[in-house]
Amino acid sequence: MMWSMIPKLNKSNRDPVAQIDRDSTKDRAASMRVLSARTARIFSSALVLLLFGTSATACAKPSPLLGSIEIQGSPALLGVISDSAGRFAEAHPLVRFNVSLTGSSDGIGLLCEGLAPLASAARDLTQAERASCSDGGITPIKLLIGRNAVVLVTRPADGPPRCLSLEALYALLGVESLGVNTWDGSPLLPEADKQLIPSGPLAVIGPPESSGIMEVIAEQGLSQEASVRNVEPRPRGDYAQFASEALVRDASIRTPGSLGILTLAGLKIKGRALSPVSINTGDDCIEPSERNIQSSRYPLTRPSYLFVSKQAALSNRSVKEFVDLILDADTESAIKRSGDILPTKAEASEARKTWLANLAKGGSKK
Repeated sequence: MMWSMIPKLNKSNRDPVAQIDRDSTKDRAASMRVLSARTARIFSSALVLLLFGTSATACAKPSPLLGSIEIQGSPALLGVISDSAGRFAEAHPLVRFNVSLTGSSDGIGLLCEGLAPLASAARDLTQAERASCSDGGITPIKLLIGRNAVVLVTRPADGPPRCLSLEALYALLGVESLGVNTWDGSPLLPEADKQLIPSGPLAVIGPPESSGIMEVIAEQGLSQEASVRNVEPRPRGDYAQFASEALVRDASIRTPGSLGILTLAGLKIKGRALSPVSINTGDDCIEPSERNIQSSRYPLTRPSYLFVSKQAALSNRSVKEFVDLILDADTESAIKRSGDILPTKAEASEARKTWLANLAKGGSKK
């Protein structure tokens, strides 16, 4: 009877303590599996975030360009600057341009004073200007953008000369020609030139004497004969002066016997309404053709330079990237549209090398 009262043990109730240990072990294993799964998910998420963050950082765009760019100097590069500024604004709409093109000397002066990072000029710097830049702590970088030329123009209807010697140019435009009002009225005209010019009225028309155009006339057209005669190479003071090239061009077209002074770009606007005069340098009559201007063989050729403050280029990313754009090959079409003549391929390459070399040498110096 006692036997029958003792319960029979089965698998589920054999050794309760051992059963509890086995259950605890199973629970711990399950917990470990859950913990491992959670850890794997957390690690995977962290890895994704890390990779995404690294990728996002690598693909992040640089901060937009801000501020303003001041450009001063000669109007010779107005067309190129306007076109380039328009292209630059499409990519960097927050950058403003302040452009005032009143002359090479004004622009270079402001550059050397640190008031303008960019100056366009139709000539190189003088020794005095180099000294001024040095005193102001400014290193100007000279970049050749193109070439233009000063041309003498006449009306085809007047039967004007097709070619003038430098001596005749001085006789008609130099300071000693004051009061001469007929083509053949100057006593300084060489006999060879007298036979090639008309005898009618003469009306000299040009921009102000302070303009870059008249600087070319004085320094490259009049200086040779003025030196021989021991006088200052200045244009006559009684010629008709107009503030803009458009006014000079229109007055030259309207005035009988006119001898107008323009740039090649200004001449192209009116097509055949005016005719350019070739210049005889002693060997031959040289016309203001594209080839003669590109080679500087035409004596009244002038460069179109962009001077850049090295200090501004190193400290102002907007200035640096704008100059990068101007030196890009895409600017060639703007140079042509402006009436300028492209530099040679070697000159364009040299300008880019000069620019990059100056930036590399500058490092982080201001």
